[in-house]
Amino acid sequence: MIPANFHTHTNFSDGSHHPEIYIERAIAQQLIALGFSDHAPFPYKNSWSIEDQTLDDYILEIKQLKKLYQVELQIYCGIEVEYIPNLVSVNDPLFENPNIDYTIGSIHYVDHFEDGTPWSIDGTEAIFKRGLQKIFKGDIRAAVYRYF
Repeated sequence: MIPANFHTHTNFSDGSHHPEIYIERAIAQQLIALGFSDHAPFPYKNSWSIEDQTLDDYILEIKQLKKLYQVELQIYCGIEVEYIPNLVSVNDPLFENPNIDYTIGSIHYVDHFEDGTPWSIDGTEAIFKRGLQKIFKGDIRAAVYRYF
């Protein structure tokens, strides 16, 4: 097994620390590679993704840290991109940047409520249960089928 981590969120999205803190910890734990994969900008208001206007700042920060720590650690700049058909995916032009080394695809939203509000399967238990009842009439198999 290669001592590396490629799924790291920083304070640019829903992580708790500046990227350099994670780099210092990775070096202390003798990792050979660390990839940052903050949540990419998202079309719905939320508290967990990079804002459109700070995506370039995130990429620049990781690029600078990559250069600063190039001897001690392989550093990669990635993003975690939500997939919602016909709305957002890893193929969006916004994510075509030569300084982004990789993308991670994710699915946190499966459907939407009658008013158009997206239903997150990765939120609170109350929201999950509400969506399961309102959208799928309590049929967990139908919700799982839709997710996959």
